[in-house]
Parts: sequence; C-alpha cells; structure tokens
Amino acid sequence: MKQTITSLIMLLACLLPQTVWGQYPTYTANGVTWKFALVSGGAEIRGETQGATSFSGALNIPDVVQYNGNNYTVKAIVSYAFNNYVHATSVTIPNSVGFMGYGCFTGSGITSVTLPNNSSLKLESSIFNGCAQLTHITIPDALSPENFEYMSHWKASPFQGCTGLQNVTIPNHWTRLPKWFVVDCNNITSFALPASITKIGDFAFYQCQNLTHIDASAATHLTEIGKRAFSYTALTEAVVPEGLTTVGDSAFMFCKNITAVTIPNSITYLGEGAF
Repeated sequence: MKQTITSLIMLLACLLPQTVWGQYPTYTANGVTWKFALVSGGAEIRGETQGATSFSGALNIPDVVQYNGNNYTVKAIVSYAFNNYVHATSVTIPNSVGFMGYGCFTGSGITSVTLPNNSSLKLESSIFNGCAQLTHITIPDALSPENFEYMSHWKASPFQGCTGLQNVTIPNHWTRLPKWFVVDCNNITSFALPASITKIGDFAFYQCQNLTHIDASAATHLTEIGKRAFSYTALTEAVVPEGLTTVGDSAFMFCKNITAVTIPNSITYLGEGAF
C-alpha cells in the first residue's frame, strides 16, 4: 500500500505543472527565456530568467508559449513582472494579452511601448510608474476609456507617476478622457483636446504639477469637466469654453496660477469649490 501511494505521488509530480512545486515553466521566444504559469484559457507571463539587474534589450512578449508539447496563448502579464528592469529598452505586447497587472513595468528603462490592440484589455494602475525614459504613448484604436478604468487594485491610471511621459495620443473615436487619465505625470506641460472629446473624466490630470496649458480650441463639443480633473496643476487659464454645462467639484482646486475665470452662460452646474 505504501509503495502504491508513493508511486501515485511521483506520477502526480510528473503530470502537474511545475508552478505547483514553486518553479515556473520557461519558454524561449524573441531572444528571451520567459517564465510563465498556466491559467484558465492560456498562460500568463511572470517574468524572464535573467532578472532585472542582468537583462538588457527589448521585451517583445510572445503571443504563445509551449509546455509539454502544447501551445498556450499568452493572456496576461502579472503584477510587477518586469519591475525595475532599468536596462529594458522597449516593450511590445501582443494582441492576445487581455490583462496587465499592477506595476508590471514599474521603474523600467523602456523608451517605447506597443500596447495590445485588444478591446477587452484590462489595465491595472501604475503599470508605467517611474518610467523616466518613456515620453510618449499611442493608444491603439481598439481601446476605449473603459479599458483604462479597470483599477481593481488602486484608483489610479496605468500611467500614474510615469515620470517621463510628455504626451499621450488617443484614438479619434474617443468622446471622453478616462478617470485618472495621466494623474501624477509631472512631465506633461500641455495637452490638446481632440475634436471628439465631450467630457474630461474625474481626476484626469490630477497633480500634473507642470501642466500649464490645455488647448481646447478643437473640442467644440466639450460639455463636462469631472471632479478634481485639473486639481493641483500649474494651469494659467481655466478650461471653460462656451457650451460647457458641468464643472465638477474641486475641478480646478489649488490651481494657484489661475487669476481670473469667465463663466459661460451655458453652465448649468458649478461644483463645490470648483475654482
């Protein structure tokens, strides 16, 4: 009986994924050996084998990994997977990825990123926090503001604290800026609102301390500014064009460089402490 139980345990050890025993499977693709775990419907990337201090070069995430002769679609990148990869130069994420975990590229040295063009993508907060070399991000057309408001871990955007970020290019079909859009991105000094924008979400530019100018000349259909959307910025002029109907609570709170505001006749709601 004892021998039978021992044999069963050894058989299970061979059949179960390595992650059960604390060691992740690996797969080499795009010049990198990736660590991954099998999950429902595919696999999640958990890092690579060289480690943050030794790795150098591009992080081109594969769309498929292999395990025991089978292919598994890469569905996610876990939280902190590439935390402090200071010698990483760029990131390309395949369209198969539908989830990017909290802080998964925090403090990395990347200068460019290609996000997945996946309409079901869920982005956690602070994904690019502390990425001092990442100056520009283009958001793929398949993504919507909702993709950037998932935030199960913390109420902040994927770009929160991206210290190098100067500009974000959004799809032409967006009609609003997401909540917490570029909060704490202190290298953003100006932003031009596209013609399609009708609403600026709550906390959209919150604590962008060097933001001095918003160009709303093209946004002729802008009707709503969310609460604290521009709080603690360096704006010199409030964004209150004719046609605006709603200014949320504390929308321009502690914007100390704004000296005068002209309220348009179209305003129907002016939040508490808006200015």
